[in-house]
Amino acid sequence: MIGAGASPTKIYEAVAALSRSIAGRSDLESPISGAGESLRRVGDFDYVGMTLHDPKRNRMQGRFLEWDETPAVDLSLPLDPDPAGWVWLNQQPLVIRCLDDERAHSRRGFGA
Repeated sequence: MIGAGASPTKIYEAVAALSRSIAGRSDLESPISGAGESLRRVGDFDYVGMTLHDPKRNRMQGRFLEWDETPAVDLSLPLDPDPAGWVWLNQQPLVIRCLDDERAHSRRGFGA
């Protein structure tokens, strides 16, 4: 769990390092590695993932990296009904309070 037992200073430093690793990047390889390193400072987790818009294909390109030496998983998803696609299209945060809500949205689209 991120932040559990971590000091506010450690969390701030990790978020600042994460911001630096992502800023100005248009690929997923280097920022996802940097994100994992930054977030490891404040908590344990099984994987980290990022999604960017691919303007050439008008799809969301995702990359998920696990920490047990498993090769990274790459995904290419349509803008809708992908939650990341909805966020990119609407430029608003998307808060899903429970998994059942997420499943319902993905069946009918997030704009529904």
